[in-house]
Amino acid sequence: MYLLRFIILLIPTLTVGQTTDKDSKTYINIYDFSDSRFDIDSNGFHGITKVDTIYYSDKKIAAIGYYAVTKNSRMSGNKFGLWTKYYHNGQMESQGNYDMYSLLYYESPKKGRRIENSYKIGSWIYYFENGQIKATGTYQTIIMREDTGIDNQFSKSTVTTTDWKFFNSEGNISNQKEKIIAEIEHNINSD
Repeated sequence: MYLLRFIILLIPTLTVGQTTDKDSKTYINIYDFSDSRFDIDSNGFHGITKVDTIYYSDKKIAAIGYYAVTKNSRMSGNKFGLWTKYYHNGQMESQGNYDMYSLLYYESPKKGRRIENSYKIGSWIYYFENGQIKATGTYQTIIMREDTGIDNQFSKSTVTTTDWKFFNSEGNISNQKEKIIAEIEHNINSD
């Protein structure tokens, strides 16, 4: 009886590993992140970051923040961690954190292309050029299924939650929520 059970359990294992087509397609293991430039997996980035200071053309500080460092020790353009942006007059423009995700695109049976993107997370604060608070609140992460030619690929982005507070340049509560969100999210200097 034990021998019969052993044989019944062993047969599916042997047949799954066999193939009759010598030229079968090589599939990309979407859970193997070794082809990524970063120490990143489905749980996020786990690598090294390096702080950098960005300057305006007249040498005034425009931003200070962390970039993800690649596996070969090169600083990338992917923001990760705390970022603080400044107006040209030296006033703080915004402050908050970034995270990263990785996404794999199918290119051929033997080749895929992985991209990594940064997105805003958690609590952020934005200021007017005069130093008054413009907006403060938390970003909610949105996970979206992506059609990349490979199953189970997801991107991440964020949206403002209902806890946001908006102010005018005098520091009073503003009812122009949509206008301020549009200014924050579409202003190249605020990203």
